[in-house]
Amino acid sequence: MARGLLALAALAVVGLAAQPASAAPPPAVVGVLTCDVHGPDVALHFGSNRAIHCVYRPNGRGRPQTYIGHFRKYGVEVGVIGHTAISWRVIAPSHRIPRGSLAGSYRGFTIEATVGVGSGANILVREGDSTIHLDPIGMQAQTGGLNAAVGITALELQPVRR
Repeated sequence: MARGLLALAALAVVGLAAQPASAAPPPAVVGVLTCDVHGPDVALHFGSNRAIHCVYRPNGRGRPQTYIGHFRKYGVEVGVIGHTAISWRVIAPSHRIPRGSLAGSYRGFTIEATVGVGSGANILVREGDSTIHLDPIGMQAQTGGLNAAVGITALELQPVRR
């Protein structure tokens, strides 16, 4: 009898092991994070540190979430910078993310050029172990300046409590 139960248990284990593992759902774009980088700024230095105000707008229903922080650049930056707006798509494993989930540190690279009106790219990756992140390329639009920059970028975000 014990051998029969042992054989039955072995068959059950083999049967379970043969079942395909359920894969986690693929990440999805759950909303957009739009940020205003405060200016103007005169840049003739190795780096900058500018205040930033961001609003996350979830796709579909859901209330916008507000974040503040700092946008830092380390590298060559020369010129006069006017208003800067940057947007990223937010990627997460589920369609609803808790309030404040975008808080944290992001690091990457930046390259930009402005003559009156210009644009740039900010490639950022979230630090730490997180399933929520920003789409790696954030295009920015700058107005009212003459500027060129290339270097390392750091973005720090914290939620605004209401």
